[in-house]
Amino acid sequence: MKARFKIKLNQNELVALSSIVLDIFGSVANDNPAMVPMYDLTTALSLRLLNMYSPQKSDYTLRLASPDAWVLMNSLPLIMQQPGDSFKASLAERMHNELQRQFDHELLVVNAILRHDTML
Repeated sequence: MKARFKIKLNQNELVALSSIVLDIFGSVANDNPAMVPMYDLTTALSLRLLNMYSPQKSDYTLRLASPDAWVLMNSLPLIMQQPGDSFKASLAERMHNELQRQFDHELLVVNAILRHDTML
């Protein structure tokens, strides 16, 4: 599946996102069948983030496929509502807004193609 969604992160944001993903992972009940996609995503995403980290790098680009971006976007408000670290909450809000913007753009493109609209 093609990775259509991109999030650019610096090193501090990558570390915070790893913590956010682990928080989501901890809140997912793996015995609930409805939560299996979120459980699988957080498992794979935490391993990807761990493998992405390098002390020499300062900028990272996280690429997500549509289902992964959708599951992550829908779980980020849970992190934004929890009291605690304001940096994590602002990062979760920024990522949610960026993913929403990219979803809106993809929807606009699909609708334009379906209507045979040439003006984007």
